[in-house]
Amino acid sequence: MANKGKKGLNDRQLRFVQVYNGNATEAAKKAGYSPKTAYSQGQRLLKKDEIRSAIGIREVRASIRSIMTREERQEFWSKVANNEQESMKERLKASELLGRSQADFTDKVLVGGLEATLKDLDDEEIDRRIGQLDSQAAAVCAQMGKGQETMH
Repeated sequence: MANKGKKGLNDRQLRFVQVYNGNATEAAKKAGYSPKTAYSQGQRLLKKDEIRSAIGIREVRASIRSIMTREERQEFWSKVANNEQESMKERLKASELLGRSQADFTDKVLVGGLEATLKDLDDEEIDRRIGQLDSQAAAVCAQMGKGQETMH
């Protein structure tokens, strides 16, 4: 009798789970079932809850391993940014993504000596500060205009 593994699956069933990639017939052949009965065996195996569950768990584990962690992404971007054989465009993009991942670029404004995060301000306060900046810009432009008039 075949050895029982996880969840009561025998060796061939476990192998089927390991090699299944969407084609039950091929997976059954690779798992050791007869080529003559591989189609029917593959279909029968896919109807078993234990087999479908084991395949689902295998796929979830594979997808988790394929998702890079923050540190892995930062290491990758650092390698690209420092690789002189990469194009400058690719190196700059990697540098930008690395900077973003480390919060080097933030949405902060400095108005009248007060630092505030834009997302912390309500619309009314943002409008008020924009109005202040407009007034300051108009004053600077007016001064520049006067200076230019005296130069003519």
